[in-house]
Amino acid sequence: GFDVIMIETVGIGQSEISIFHISDLALMLVQPGAGDDLQNIKKGVMEWADFFVISKADGTTKELAENTYQDLVHSLPGNSENSIHKKQIFKSSIEDKESIQTIAKAVWQHWESLKSTDQLQQKRNLQQADYFFYHWAENFKEHLLFDQNFVNQLNTCREQLKIGAISREEAMNLLIRFTFAV
Repeated sequence: GFDVIMIETVGIGQSEISIFHISDLALMLVQPGAGDDLQNIKKGVMEWADFFVISKADGTTKELAENTYQDLVHSLPGNSENSIHKKQIFKSSIEDKESIQTIAKAVWQHWESLKSTDQLQQKRNLQQADYFFYHWAENFKEHLLFDQNFVNQLNTCREQLKIGAISREEAMNLLIRFTFAV
């Protein structure tokens, strides 16, 4: 095995949020000027990411990076002055090798801290529980969709919903009663 594996995603859609369920540490790269976009970022990303790195904090985007940094400091949950669990936010520049080294050092220190406490095991246990629940639900759904009687009932509910004969709640209750003979 490998001691360190880095996984890069292309954005912050649902599949990218899933990365938090398989990784020990998460670092979110933020472009300068993303202040308005920060308001639109999914809540889960802001809570799950361990580190935020504002890229291109140099040249013509240096001031924009500083503004983005301030936006992040004030918008992250739990990042008040008195917070114990502040998220670490960095500005990085390819022109400033020290900024990259500072980030690497912080990530490594966080990793060592996780390993030296039960936090890493707790996180991995939670990941296992989440993995189990997700795949159990997917397998259960797949199993039901192979049952022709269930598919017929599902299609009946769908048709009744289309014509307004039943509500969503009634359709859900019908399927639950059908599936579990409740």
